[in-house]
Order: sequence, then C-alpha cells, then structure tokens
Amino acid sequence: MGDRNTSQPSAAGPLLSSGQDAQINTRMMVSRNHEVLQNIWEIENSLRELCERREIEKSLGELGKISKMEKSLAALWAQQIQLVDLTKSMSEQLRSLQRSRPETAAIPNSTVDKAVNPYQGQRMA
Repeated sequence: MGDRNTSQPSAAGPLLSSGQDAQINTRMMVSRNHEVLQNIWEIENSLRELCERREIEKSLGELGKISKMEKSLAALWAQQIQLVDLTKSMSEQLRSLQRSRPETAAIPNSTVDKAVNPYQGQRMA
C-alpha cells in the first residue's frame, strides 16, 4: 500500500477543479449568449434600417410616378383649354357666317290651280 507520509491526491481536488471548470464554462456560455444576442440585435436593427430604406425608396418611386402623372395632367389640361378655345372660335365664325349671309326668300308656292296633263287630248293609235 504505500507510505502514509506520502501525500495522496485528495478527493476534494477534482471537485474543486470541476467546480471551477463549471464556472468557467458558465461564464463562457453567458459571454457567448451575450454575443449571440448582440448579433441578433444588430441584425434586427439592420433589417429595420433596410425596411425603412425600402419604404423611402418606394415612396420616392411613388413620388416620381405622381410627378409624371401631374405633368401628364398639366399637358391634358392645356389641351383641354386649347379645345375649348377652338370650339369658341369655331362657334363665333359660324355666327359670323350666318349674319353675313343674305337671307334667302322662301320659294313661293305654285299658283297653278290644276295640274296639266300633257297627254290629255292625244289619242293613242
């Protein structure tokens, strides 16, 4: 068996060592969890920023479309005004022509009492 004076490893040594290892492992896991949570938070923020940018770009795209529509409407409005002016001008010209034209007298009805038959009195052979 061995000499009693020779030191034997105590049973408390491995327990103490495994307890320290557990604490170290726990700290490492907490640290890693913290890193993971930090990364998740950063990813969520990045996603939020991307969504906001996308909404802004979408809004700008819609503003561009609205601007184009406004320009088209302005052009249509100008054409409508031109058409109204043209219609007024044509109406004035028609009135002017009607005023300047001499009034034509109505053709009098025929004063013949009876219709004349050109074949009356001719005999057929």
